[in-house]
Amino acid sequence: MPTFTYMCNSCNKIFEKQLSFKEYDTISVLCECGSNDLQRDFQADVATVVESQKTVGSLANKNTSRMSDDEKESINRKNNAYLNKEFTGKLPEGAKTFEKKNGKRVL
Repeated sequence: MPTFTYMCNSCNKIFEKQLSFKEYDTISVLCECGSNDLQRDFQADVATVVESQKTVGSLANKNTSRMSDDEKESINRKNNAYLNKEFTGKLPEGAKTFEKKNGKRVL
């Protein structure tokens, strides 16, 4: 059940209340001082994901672990072909491209 954090505008007390999502929409939360002039403190609320952490790196590792060596090699070839391609378009004013020196890209 999620924990919601509130701040009472009457007495400035910060408190937490466990409510289901259904209760959150239907129950009127009151502070210990009896006031219902409350403000949600969204920064204090933390959402926890029960599954594994979802980052770009973890998703990429998960996807590449399912690929065959041929699929990985094909992707690497496409990526390297893109990196080695010279840029011929027009850049916005003040923008620079990376230059290649000794096979490495430098700004």
